[in-house]
Amino acid sequence: MAVLGVIIWHADLAVQGRLLLPGGFLGVDIFFVISGFLMARIWAGNITIKDFVKRRLRRILPMLFVTILICIPFAAWVMGPSSQAGFGADAIASAGLVPNIFYSFQDSYWSAPSKLRPLLHLWTIGVEMQFYLICPFIFLAIKKYSKPVLGLGLMTALSFAAAIWLSRSHPEFAFYNLPTRLWEFGLGAMVFYLPASVSPSRPGKSIVMTILGLVLIVGSLLYLSEAMTHPGALTLLPVIGSCLVIAGGRNSHSSILTFKLLRRIGLISFSAYLIHQPLFAFSRMATDQLQLSFAICAALIVLTLILSELTYRLIETPLRKAGKGRALIITLLGMAAFTGALITYSGSLSKTDTEALLIKPDRWILNAVETRCVNQEITHPCRLGNSEQEPSIALLGDSHMQAMAGGLDEFFKAQNLNDIDYSMGGCPFIMDVRRYARKYPCDEYVENVFEALSTRNIKTVIILDRRNAYLLGTGATYNDGRTEPADVRLYPVALGQNAEADAIKAELKRLHLATIQRLRDMNIRIVLVLPVPEIGIHVPDNLPESIAEGTLPLTLDRKLHAVRQAPLAPLKSMAVKDTEILVIDPADIFCDAQACKTHSDSEVYYTDRDHLSRAGTELFLSEAGSEILDFVTAFKDDN
Repeated sequence: MAVLGVIIWHADLAVQGRLLLPGGFLGVDIFFVISGFLMARIWAGNITIKDFVKRRLRRILPMLFVTILICIPFAAWVMGPSSQAGFGADAIASAGLVPNIFYSFQDSYWSAPSKLRPLLHLWTIGVEMQFYLICPFIFLAIKKYSKPVLGLGLMTALSFAAAIWLSRSHPEFAFYNLPTRLWEFGLGAMVFYLPASVSPSRPGKSIVMTILGLVLIVGSLLYLSEAMTHPGALTLLPVIGSCLVIAGGRNSHSSILTFKLLRRIGLISFSAYLIHQPLFAFSRMATDQLQLSFAICAALIVLTLILSELTYRLIETPLRKAGKGRALIITLLGMAAFTGALITYSGSLSKTDTEALLIKPDRWILNAVETRCVNQEITHPCRLGNSEQEPSIALLGDSHMQAMAGGLDEFFKAQNLNDIDYSMGGCPFIMDVRRYARKYPCDEYVENVFEALSTRNIKTVIILDRRNAYLLGTGATYNDGRTEPADVRLYPVALGQNAEADAIKAELKRLHLATIQRLRDMNIRIVLVLPVPEIGIHVPDNLPESIAEGTLPLTLDRKLHAVRQAPLAPLKSMAVKDTEILVIDPADIFCDAQACKTHSDSEVYYTDRDHLSRAGTELFLSEAGSEILDFVTAFKDDN
């Protein structure tokens, strides 16, 4: 069984270094299954609670505290003060054995900054320790009041149901906390209690079961990704695969689990798991690269194995054994880890730096159930907000709408509203037009959206696209004269690509206004979010140079933005005459009288030249959300 340890940390390395396969987070599911099996075996031996607690604490705490202590000087070396404060908070939660609870209130496990958190992976230790606190009572109750499989089956079923439900409504809580992970431990424990007739007694049966389990695990790593709801129904694949591997190796001396090399790697897998995340995170910070090269990833994996062997021999094994003075050593390590974490956190709060601006931000793209909401076909759109109800709001536009769909999803969900995403990257919501640089038939897509709107009870649409650039036919220009290298030209389908420039310009102007009027003729209310200020240069790529040269903040001249917005003046006039059209200008949020900001002291608002990041979307919704909400819900008062 120890060989499954290598699957745990090696699979996690896959996601950390992008070296092997996607979906390495599934290693933790295997880890929880193994823990459940081992706990069932331990309690079958009638161990006392006191001995159990001592054994578990000696197994986990020494390496946990040593990992935190080793990370502290590296954090002081490569992190700036603000990042050190964040690391200190992570370390305090980890030393207190509640990192999973702490992380459930933080950013998603999949966000880019998470790859720069050296202690993020310790959330699994929190789940494991909390399981160890309750498992004596679970197994004692099972022994006393029920047959083991029945009792474990009920616990597992309730936990699995909670995981399915909460992973959609409260995904961070479901991912990080024990109640929605307990079913994985439960299935592992149930494998131990399988009747003899089910457990394989013949080598052939054992091999078949082991191979089938490995196929499920490897298939999960290939097929499942961070876009899935996790933990959820598809999580059963690696979990059941782990159960089969464990069951297949229980009574067979010919199992692959007995190979000496693999058993050795399995023995050091706990140390490897603790070591690998800090190695990768600090390497990213030291090289200023979120995506490490193949060579660096391979070197870090080898280094992880070497360090794991050393720590297993010098730290983990000596302190696991009972003996005089060992409890005192573990206690002192814990006190040192907690004190160091507290000093790191409190000593960095009063300082400021620009390191956070070096982290390239992600767009807040929605992952709905198992679907990443980007360019969905019109017949399979993403449902946002309270998806149990029929949608009354539709999101229209191009990739700029998609970049903030995740924020709108959370915003509407909190208001018990429901909406549907009909956006398409590269296609403005303007009828009867296509792009020179894009073969996708945008005109057909917009017509299909109109048809879909007419068949649904849509009360309001929210439109966000880069229509100013489409109407102008040119990319944005930065303060120093640099121009965006992009072909954003449109042409009316009726006129064709080779029509006179003036005729194309006039027809585009008519069509974009006619599209808005067509929605109003359908008695649909419109929230029109004007294009966000276009910076003209790639903001995250240019911030490091600005930091080095001391030219922060990186801003855009407000006058340049005003020139780019000029083609939208007739649209604003239309909105003034029609109270059923609400115009939101992001420039009122991101710009003052002189300049448009691209970042704060610690957050970057753009992912490139014009798409908002998660932080940018949060700022936009914090300022404009209440106005949008009042407009969207006004129809209820009219009915």
